[in-house]
Amino acid sequence: MILKLFVAVAVCALVRDTKAAPRATRFIPFAIVADLDKKSIKSDQKSFTSIVKYGELKDNGERYTLTMKSENLHYFTRYAYKGRGAELSELLYFNNKLYSIDDKTGIIFEVKHGGDLIPWVILSNGDGNQKDGFKAEWATVKGDKLIVGSTGMPWFNDKHQILDSNALWIKEISTEGEVTNINWKSQYSKVKNAMGIPSSVGFVWHEAVNWSPRKNLWVFMPRKCTTEYFTALVEERTGCNQIITANEDFSQVKAIRINGPVEDSASGFSSFKFIPGTQNNDILALKTIEKNGGTATYATVINIEGKTLLQEKWIINDKYEGVAFFKNPKGII
Repeated sequence: MILKLFVAVAVCALVRDTKAAPRATRFIPFAIVADLDKKSIKSDQKSFTSIVKYGELKDNGERYTLTMKSENLHYFTRYAYKGRGAELSELLYFNNKLYSIDDKTGIIFEVKHGGDLIPWVILSNGDGNQKDGFKAEWATVKGDKLIVGSTGMPWFNDKHQILDSNALWIKEISTEGEVTNINWKSQYSKVKNAMGIPSSVGFVWHEAVNWSPRKNLWVFMPRKCTTEYFTALVEERTGCNQIITANEDFSQVKAIRINGPVEDSASGFSSFKFIPGTQNNDILALKTIEKNGGTATYATVINIEGKTLLQEKWIINDKYEGVAFFKNPKGII
């Protein structure tokens, strides 16, 4: 009896100690990549540049903090479309290589240490049979395919008539670089409907979409969302602060408003990644603003249920539209 009592007390003490033991602090390095718009044009008018900045996310088990490094890594290319290039919209690993995508040329570049952007695949606009490049705004990996998408909304004229629907297509790229063009009009429409925006008015502008292999869900964090008709003025002042999840066939789509303060109502999400070691529950996201001729980028951490874990933190007065966690602690190699 005494032995049993001793064992029970020892087990209880062990359980208490296990619950009370703090989780080891983690330091998680990441990088962000710039879309500098016209500022990407070099003085020689023949080359174009983007910037990669390093940062670190600290997780002590109770809260996140974020710091940015002072160094800048400059990347260059001579590839351009109508005098614009290196306006990079995403940063992600695929097939053990780091890639970024130019939203002007539609080129998928391999990003290597040393400053060069190496062209891999050119994405044509819309159904893939067009002369201009795809306005690539988001990218994710699903299985053994790289999926690249655009804003997910048609372009309108001043009378709210549709000019083209090229941005409703997505591109599925194999590890060999073979491209399949897929019309995603239905999927984008279901996301818009779940957000309570009528199909006949308003718009949802996408720049941040990921597939979660852990949860078998599509996750959307739009850049802009409104029930107003699209105009240049409305577009500039509109942001979005929602997260939308959809199962694989989009038969179940759920929209959640993210809690917590917002620095500027014109800010919206330009990129996000699931934080390693969180089972795709926690998300590091970039929010960008383009308003009154100025730009800014903020970072925040939320969970997939819309709870803010790190309030928006100002990063820089430029536009950064891609974020990636390193697979190698040395960074880009």
